Amino acid sequence: MSNIRFRHGSLIRDAGGYPLGGPLGFTLLEAIIALALLATVVILVSSALLEGDKAYWEESSRTQLEATLSNNLDEVVGLLRETSPGTFTPSAPMGAPLLQYRVVVGFASGAPVWSDPRTAGFEYDPMELDNGVDDDGDGYVDEGKVALRDPVAGTERILPGVAAEGGFTVTRTGDRLSITMQMQERIGDSVETVDAMTELAMRNTGGSP
Repeated sequence: MSNIRFRHGSLIRDAGGYPLGGPLGFTLLEAIIALALLATVVILVSSALLEGDKAYWEESSRTQLEATLSNNLDEVVGLLRETSPGTFTPSAPMGAPLLQYRVVVGFASGAPVWSDPRTAGFEYDPMELDNGVDDDGDGYVDEGKVALRDPVAGTERILPGVAAEGGFTVTRTGDRLSITMQMQERIGDSVETVDAMTELAMRNTGGSP
C-alpha cells in the first residue's frame, strides 16, 4: 500500500489517520504503568511524612514528660526545704514512699510556729491494686500519683502526670534529703519511664514542735 499523505489542519497524516512518524499519546498500558508509578511515589512520600510526624510527636511527648517531672520535683523540693528532720514520720526515712512533715508558718515571741502535719508521697490510682497487673486496662501497671496533702486544713495537691509504682521516695542523710521521682507516659506503642533525683538542705534543721 502506498503511504498517502493527507493534510488535516497543520498536521500531515498518513492513510491510517496518524501523524507522520507514528501515533501520538499513551496507549492504555502505558497510562496504567504511569499511574501505578505515580501512586507508588505518592505512597512513599506520604509514608515518609507520617513517619516524620510520628517521630516529632514522640520526641515532643518525651520532652513534655521530662518537663513535667522536673516541675513536680521542684514543687516538692520547695515544700520540704522549709521543714525540719525533727518533724518527720518516719524520723529517718530511707527510701520512704510517704513522708509526714511540718513546716514553719510563722514566729511567736521569737520561736517558730509549726504547721499541722502534712504528707508528701506516692498513692496508687483508685482503680489499681498493688498486684503487678494493669487492673484498669490503661496500659500502666500499679501506677499512681504523687500527692501533697494537708489533712487538717483539708487541702491536697495532686501533681500532674502518671507516677510509676515506687515513683516517689525520700531518704534522709543527716540534715539533707534525697528525693527521687519516676513518671511514665504511653508514647507510641510503649510506656516510657523517666526518673530524676535531687538533694536539698533543710533550712530549719534545729527545730521541732
